[in-house]
Amino acid sequence: MEIVWRTDSRVPGYLFGRLHPAGTVTDGIKFPQPGRLRPRRRPRYSGRGLQQPGRHRGCRSHPQVDDPVQGPAYNFAGLLALGASGAGAAEVGEVLTAVNAINAAGLTAQWYVKTFRELGGRLLAPPPGAPADSRTKRFRALRATQYYGQALFFVLGPDEPGSEEQLYRAGPSAWGTFCDLCEPAPVKANVPYRSTPLPVWFFRPDTSGTRRPTVILTNGSDGQNVDMWTYGVPAARERGWNALVYDGPGQGQLLFVDRVVFTPTWEQVVGPARRLADGPSGRRPEQDPPDGPEHGGLPGAVAGLPP
Repeated sequence: MEIVWRTDSRVPGYLFGRLHPAGTVTDGIKFPQPGRLRPRRRPRYSGRGLQQPGRHRGCRSHPQVDDPVQGPAYNFAGLLALGASGAGAAEVGEVLTAVNAINAAGLTAQWYVKTFRELGGRLLAPPPGAPADSRTKRFRALRATQYYGQALFFVLGPDEPGSEEQLYRAGPSAWGTFCDLCEPAPVKANVPYRSTPLPVWFFRPDTSGTRRPTVILTNGSDGQNVDMWTYGVPAARERGWNALVYDGPGQGQLLFVDRVVFTPTWEQVVGPARRLADGPSGRRPEQDPPDGPEHGGLPGAVAGLPP
């Protein structure tokens, strides 16, 4: 049995769903068969809309009635993991191997959490053979952070939902190992926020102290720091910029350990973060652009407001 990546008009692709025997042709790309990838046939248009599913010549029929989309949340998470490979925060072969194992066992939260949690643990253990150098250890720890985050996203589904905080703590532990091995290592600090300070990681391209912009990266409502690494830290450093990553209300340490929930008043969060960045960056706060993947642009809109 092999993974079949299928696509339709709703999401970019499917990693999870019904397994197909090797050799079948679907309306997608079958993995893994290097050198024999078949491109998806484009649907033909007529005056009355798209051609009906299953009518493509030479393709197997998949009508929605007997082949519904299964596990869209799992597909979304799995595709995010694949995308993280471009920033070194995942490895395509590791993700696809995990997907194969989950599909073979039966797509459930139980197997998803177990598979990715074990994968993260293996990467933190010493690799077989000769001792790993610092670069190898660094990126193994980064990928472990990603896979722990994958498991954490579905941890309330299995039969041990009480392990949520324990699983969460494994991710920051791997993240800390990665940060300590970065060259240069990020500056760690805290941003004042009510009674609970916000942990901050300040990434720089070098230690020269040159004045440069700092991108303030605000995570999603339940995202992990590794997501912000993928989202923008390497891109910022490649441009000679700094990047500031932090746990805000309803995120990371504040959510899983300190029990600080999401807030609508992001001016009390982003504003102090920008002022902290102003010190090491040597620039005015308005020159440090905020960015992030969620919240509809709210953190950027309120960044200049007084807290």
